[in-house]
Amino acid sequence: MFNIVCVTHRKLCENFFKRVGELYENNVPVILREKDLSESEYEELAKKVIEICPNVILHSYINVAKKIGVKRIHLPLRLVNENVAKEFETVGVSVHSAEEAVLAEKMCATYVTAGHIFATDCKKGLEPRPRMLKLIKTFPPFLK
Repeated sequence: MFNIVCVTHRKLCENFFKRVGELYENNVPVILREKDLSESEYEELAKKVIEICPNVILHSYINVAKKIGVKRIHLPLRLVNENVAKEFETVGVSVHSAEEAVLAEKMCATYVTAGHIFATDCKKGLEPRPRMLKLIKTFPPFLK
């Protein structure tokens, strides 16, 4: 099954908190991915976002998620380990191939994201990977 998920980049959004609230109201999952923030800055932002979007998925900052009691995390494959499955109810993993998707599932992924497929300002200068659309069709059944 494929879903639309919002991956944040607050600098590309006029009214970030309003937009996050609208996404939550419309049942769109939100991954809070703000790569330019320090861990403490990310924690402060996450606390504010949780007030608006209680089911937000935090990105990469495992210690922040544990500290503020968020049980949903999204990670690059390189950060996934056996402890993650024990500490989180939902573990999302970014993948770039069918092989990585299989590995992510074996390591505890409850979902994967594949991308980036389209040109985007949050990946400025990086070529989009439209091949990912074809690749998704090759993902194992648990991902469909």
